[in-house]
Amino acid sequence: MSQPDGARPARSLMTGVVYGLFCVLCWGGYLVVARMGAVGLLQGPEQASLRAIGSGLVLLPRFMLVRRRLVAQQGWPRLIAICLLVGPLYLMLFVQGMVYAPASHAGVITPSSVAVLTTLLAWWWLGEAPPRTRILGLLLVVAGVVAIGWDGISGAYPGAWRGMPFFLAAAVCYASYTVLVRRWRIGGMDATTVLAVLSLPYVPLHALWRGARLLEAPWQDLMLQLVMQGLLTGVLATVAFAQVIWLLGPASAGAIGALVPVMATLLGWAILGEQLGPLQLCGMTLAVVGVLSVVLLPAARRT
Repeated sequence: MSQPDGARPARSLMTGVVYGLFCVLCWGGYLVVARMGAVGLLQGPEQASLRAIGSGLVLLPRFMLVRRRLVAQQGWPRLIAICLLVGPLYLMLFVQGMVYAPASHAGVITPSSVAVLTTLLAWWWLGEAPPRTRILGLLLVVAGVVAIGWDGISGAYPGAWRGMPFFLAAAVCYASYTVLVRRWRIGGMDATTVLAVLSLPYVPLHALWRGARLLEAPWQDLMLQLVMQGLLTGVLATVAFAQVIWLLGPASAGAIGALVPVMATLLGWAILGEQLGPLQLCGMTLAVVGVLSVVLLPAARRT
């Protein structure tokens, strides 16, 4: 059984951090690939379809083996809720934000907002009151998000503020998922399997809606999105993040995702040629310092 944030042993902390860093690596690369699609033919609806295909077909055999147990333990409403929160709708919201804003903005605003929202929801739903160091860290995270948002108004990307509502809506979805997985005691592999397979019905809907865009896209772009969306992000990183929730608790799990800005910013600069303004760098630094204090300082004081 998982432990609350205030009682995790050192071994669980280190294991959870390793899983979290793997997620950061996958998500940082995913942000760059998603941004490439968002400004081209493979936008949010197409990426959601490719993720459903890649992850759903891989995990369909396992779903057939465990579906009776999952339905008996959780019931269909909970399983469907998982898919509604972090399935195609979540991905479409997130990628739509990158139509207006660079990958570096997406990598700061959504994960950092998830850090704040998961702490609040864990406090409200699970009764896990945050320690003082976490509150101070989250204030730094909020300050970082505000700085990034202001950069989207007056900085190098003056129209990027239009992406913020989509990023924040996606953060609400993912934070709710993070806490509910913990509250309902759903294991990492089970949550990933449910999400992947119950997203498959979206594929034929997308084919009727915008299927022609997949046929128009170069096959290299399709394969890149399929591997990144389906295997790495849709399966491996999702399983790893669910383990982070179990090992570190929902608040720390949501907070560790705020390390994604470093990876996303560096990859966006190196691969996409995105500009790095001083306000954006300041916001990124505040968010990273905030998340480090959220994840590490409370644990350090208890050891």
